[in-house]
Amino acid sequence: MTIHLICGKCGSDNVRADAYAAWDSEEGVWVLHSVYDERYCEVCDSSTNLLEIHEETGMEIGFYGMVNEGEGARLVQDDEAPDFYDVMARTTSLESGEILVLQEFENLNRKDANERMAFLTAIFPNAPIDWHHGKLPDSTF
Repeated sequence: MTIHLICGKCGSDNVRADAYAAWDSEEGVWVLHSVYDERYCEVCDSSTNLLEIHEETGMEIGFYGMVNEGEGARLVQDDEAPDFYDVMARTTSLESGEILVLQEFENLNRKDANERMAFLTAIFPNAPIDWHHGKLPDSTF
């Protein structure tokens, strides 16, 4: 099972831990000795708590066709052609009920959405995928 540690505030995996390493003269490398409690998020630029997310059960990748509606947008219906696409990797509902976005790409054309989808599935190969693409165009990329 693949496990990701992410920032409990923003969902970024760009996190650090305070640690102690010892030099191993025989191997010529630093060897991790201890990891301390301090955790830091490079995106938030602050201390944070880390969440342990299991890729196969604690997150999903979404590919969403969107339709412009009024001053906003909504998820496409099966019989509608999307105006644009959103692609994201997100956690499923945490104990707090919150959902954190790990990666998000918005307002994409179909070709760019397919490329972003390939990118996310390469990073998170075991994550389930939620597809809502609506009516497929006559020619796909």
